[in-house]
Amino acid sequence: MDKLIRAFNALSIHNRIDPYFEEDIQFYYENNAEFSLELKRSKSELALYGNEHVRLRQAFFNELPQERRRHLCIEKLKSANILDWVLSSLACNEAGIVNVTDIGKGRSIYKLETASNQSYVIKEKANNQQQVFKEMAKQFSMPSPKSFFMKCNEKDWELTEFLDEHEVFTEKKDALVSIYATSAAFGDFIDLGDRHFENYISSGHQLIAIDVSHLLESDNEHWTRKYIAGGLYEACILQYYIEDEVNFKHYVELFFKAYQTQAMNLFQMKTQLLGDFDWLSTLNNKWVSSQQFVEHMHAIYIPALSEMFDRLTYKSLLRQLVDNNLGLEEYPELKMYYLADDSRISTFFRVEDISKDPFPLIRELSLKYLGISPQYFTDHAHSLSRIKSVLENHWLKPSLAI
Repeated sequence: MDKLIRAFNALSIHNRIDPYFEEDIQFYYENNAEFSLELKRSKSELALYGNEHVRLRQAFFNELPQERRRHLCIEKLKSANILDWVLSSLACNEAGIVNVTDIGKGRSIYKLETASNQSYVIKEKANNQQQVFKEMAKQFSMPSPKSFFMKCNEKDWELTEFLDEHEVFTEKKDALVSIYATSAAFGDFIDLGDRHFENYISSGHQLIAIDVSHLLESDNEHWTRKYIAGGLYEACILQYYIEDEVNFKHYVELFFKAYQTQAMNLFQMKTQLLGDFDWLSTLNNKWVSSQQFVEHMHAIYIPALSEMFDRLTYKSLLRQLVDNNLGLEEYPELKMYYLADDSRISTFFRVEDISKDPFPLIRELSLKYLGISPQYFTDHAHSLSRIKSVLENHWLKPSLAI
């Protein structure tokens, strides 16, 4: 345990992600009512975590002996008064749960493996929005995970069939650009929030939204701008193509054409819905036509994507600074963003919400330690302007909208 604590605490970030103490871990092990081991994130400051934070947090559970992991999880399920429901849903007894691993990111989410070679995921939910999403996805012919839902002692729980998951947004997936666009259109249409890469699973040729907690919220478009600028939504895969203007134009057109087509399909399906759905009036009041919807969202996407492209320059420079052995302990905001964006598609998510703009600092450090000149930024901005012009000049074909 001590080795893990030291490794994790080396990645702690002043005033943003606190270190673990032995007492924290022992409390999680010994208190069955403590269902999850959570990252100790600041409640007052923006606190983003990285893949290494996740791996080490998981390791406090996953490096325990298999039988202890299994026993610990079962005892926590008992304490939450949901073990009988879980076993009934799995159609097995306690002995039928043969292995448990923590697959959660910022908090514990448990993968249960059964003697019948099936795997399920049990998680505590902030609300029941995943259940509402499942109903909406069914009505609009979109994929959703096979899930069971339970409310116990004022807490919402979800038990989901585990899918052979693949990380999304982590590599160029040319054939899936249209799939991402289809998911983006549906997400925007139903005001599905928090659609970052950890809340999607790529299974076959489908993106499946998981861990839904934000749905039909009035401020969703405000967050859509932030997530796109921060490199976290479906359209952000377009960053993989900005090195070649012709190639980029092709994928921009491919993405938005698929987006428009899905919008038309959604509006057509909406007119054919049968049933009294609580959420239908919200959609009808917000979206008048597919053309209004697409043009409205297009006006949000273009400047947000442009902002994301600007941030990519600083993401690359920050990586180079670390590769050149610049320590980040005296720059906690830079340390946070380096760890949060490392090996991810994200780009300084919510940087506008922190008190000190990190970009001038990255620029200053780059000039000092990387041997670049101010002309570097001028040349890069000029090169990027051609890519931005493709975005700004791209417009929708009216014949595709109804």
